[in-house]
Amino acid sequence: MPRLQDVKDDVIHLRSTGVDLGKRFLLACVRVSSTKRVGSWSLETERFGTTTVEVRRLLAWFLDHQVEVVVMEATSDC
Repeated sequence: MPRLQDVKDDVIHLRSTGVDLGKRFLLACVRVSSTKRVGSWSLETERFGTTTVEVRRLLAWFLDHQVEVVVMEATSDC
C-alpha cells in the first residue's frame, strides 16, 4: 500500500497589495516588478482619503497596477 505524503501547494500572487484602513486615510502598498533589476521586486506606496471619490481612486490604482489580491488590516480603539 502506498504511503501518503504531505503535499503543499504554494500560491504566489505576483501582484499583491496590503491596505491599512484608518479613520482619516487608507495607506496601500503594492509589490511590483523592479525596473532596475530583472527578477526583483520593489514596493510602491500611496495614501488615499476615505471619501467615495478617494476609494474610487484606490480602485483605479489597483487596476492600474494589475493587483491580483488585496489584504486589509484595520485596528480600532473601541
